[in-house]
Amino acid sequence: KSANIKKTTTPKYSVQDLIYVSTSHIDFESILPGQVFESTLEIVNKTNKNVVVQILVDCENSEFKNTKQYVYSIRRSHLFDFNDKHFLMMTPRSSASFHVTLKAPEVSKACKIRGKMDISIQNIPGRLGVKLESDLVVPKLICPKSLYHTALKCNIVNFAVNKEGKSEFKLPLIFEGNQPVSVEFSFLKNPNESVQD
Repeated sequence: KSANIKKTTTPKYSVQDLIYVSTSHIDFESILPGQVFESTLEIVNKTNKNVVVQILVDCENSEFKNTKQYVYSIRRSHLFDFNDKHFLMMTPRSSASFHVTLKAPEVSKACKIRGKMDISIQNIPGRLGVKLESDLVVPKLICPKSLYHTALKCNIVNFAVNKEGKSEFKLPLIFEGNQPVSVEFSFLKNPNESVQD
């Protein structure tokens, strides 16, 4: 009689079985052009073995694919090395903290900034996804006294400056936005007008 041979199969694990990720969705909410926001992310190795974790971050807006800086990026909490990918060897039962960073592009049109983060483990099929999103808000500042200047290609407010003594002006401004902003003023001399003595 032939002996019965037991076949041993290696248990199949998923990424979810081996690591814990603190969130599956990061919403940075409203952000202004040029602002930088960060959100924390924690990954925990739930196993008694070493695992190699790979993190890939990507902005899904096609119009931001060629920006000089990363729109979405990730860094270790104690480092300032921003990147769109990160590899990490995690020892048994260890945890790692990250900052997911959003650097809003300097644009003049409001939009939704969408992104994703894929977290995988070496030699383990599948991956965990983290959805990234934010509303890029472009605030509007209106001056009822402004006029469009063809040569400068922007709205301006004309002032008549008194060369003798101090000149004071009242400039009405209407801000259409829900976040505080800093306003800078530029004073330009009209090249088409001569200054009279």
